[in-house]
Amino acid sequence: MSFVFDNLIWLLAAAAGLVQWWKATQEAKEEKQREREFQPTEIEEFEVVPKRRLARTILPPRMPDMVPTPPPILRRSAPEPFVVRTPANEIDARELEAQTRLAEQLHQLNKERRDKKREESPISASPKQLVASSLSLQGELRSRKEIRKAFVLKEILERPLGLR
Repeated sequence: MSFVFDNLIWLLAAAAGLVQWWKATQEAKEEKQREREFQPTEIEEFEVVPKRRLARTILPPRMPDMVPTPPPILRRSAPEPFVVRTPANEIDARELEAQTRLAEQLHQLNKERRDKKREESPISASPKQLVASSLSLQGELRSRKEIRKAFVLKEILERPLGLR
């Protein structure tokens, strides 16, 4: 019971919030019902408006001595001019030739790329070349990329800062 008296303000605020929420949901339900139901004045308006619309339609008065117009005569349009087109077989043959040429060029470019990568890769180098390149640090550290790589390797391979 002491909990209730100690937190009376909070409990009253929560109860007030719940009451407001319940009241809002009830008002929303009533509003939806009002929207569904028609008032008698609204029903009269719906009945009167179509009558007004019918009375206002604009049609020419019908003359008893007027003769109805005959239906229009439909004529066929002129035929389309004959267009000489190349046979599909010739187009297909040209397309296939162009595609085979492009495929050969692509194959050649891929082969050149592979050869270039093989020449640049350190695996294809001889062991003497590998030793010579690893000994010349001065040559490797001339580019920024190599310097960055050296710093990263130093940080990875050194003892952690907490153990120094």
